[in-house]
Amino acid sequence: MYAELTADRYLLAGPSPCYRPQVQQKWVILYTLSGQGMIHDQDHRLECRAGSIDIIPPGMQKSVCQPSDHRLEGICCSFTAHPQWSILLKSIQDFCPSLHIHMDHSILASRVQHAFERLLEYCTEPISRYDNELSFHTLSEILLSITVYYEPQEDRTDSRITEIIQYLQEHYKEDLRIEHLAQRVCLSPSRLLHLYKAETGETIVDTVTRMRLEQAEYLLRFTPQYINEIAYEVGFNSQTYFSRKFAEHFGVNPSTFRQGHTLQPIILTS
Repeated sequence: MYAELTADRYLLAGPSPCYRPQVQQKWVILYTLSGQGMIHDQDHRLECRAGSIDIIPPGMQKSVCQPSDHRLEGICCSFTAHPQWSILLKSIQDFCPSLHIHMDHSILASRVQHAFERLLEYCTEPISRYDNELSFHTLSEILLSITVYYEPQEDRTDSRITEIIQYLQEHYKEDLRIEHLAQRVCLSPSRLLHLYKAETGETIVDTVTRMRLEQAEYLLRFTPQYINEIAYEVGFNSQTYFSRKFAEHFGVNPSTFRQGHTLQPIILTS
């Protein structure tokens, strides 16, 4: 299952231009490649320089500006938060509430820079249908690297929630029961629901629905299966309900999405 993920380059040069990522129900990460500038919201102004990472939660507005005598170049990545990423993002936010990061660990910083550059290539210069999967794993690498930077000695994610997420990833197509999930990790249903929401920021139902929709999005892009077949394959019992939830998540119905996102084979020539 792969979340919606895009990345592109931005460049600020000239008399004090300003870059404002669009406010949306997605996460945004800004990575500064070179130059010097400021990122700010209504309350804070923080310095951007090469290697700076700024994470912007859904619905929050931040702006990036640079002095007129400077040039600022960076990468902007936006994505819907896959459950695996939600745990990492929450951990990062716990350690760094401002979500403004500049690593002073040279090895980790170098890894993150190379990962952002690969992510940009996968999103803007795809050479195969597998670039979507590669971009997913690359963003996971970036978030894991940031988490390691702040939490090198221990993993504070509750192991029971990690087990539940792994189970959901393997069984999301099935008819899942909270009582059964709770028994797997020796919790009461109410305790599991509370702990899961606290650890991931979303409910179990939201996670399962998202997993199903992300797999449906993948099948719409890369397979010729009929929409009703896809709906039932990913775990929905009604095509009508599937279409409604898909439109809520992606902004368009499955048919329209397929028309605009079906990938054509890429022929490599020497």
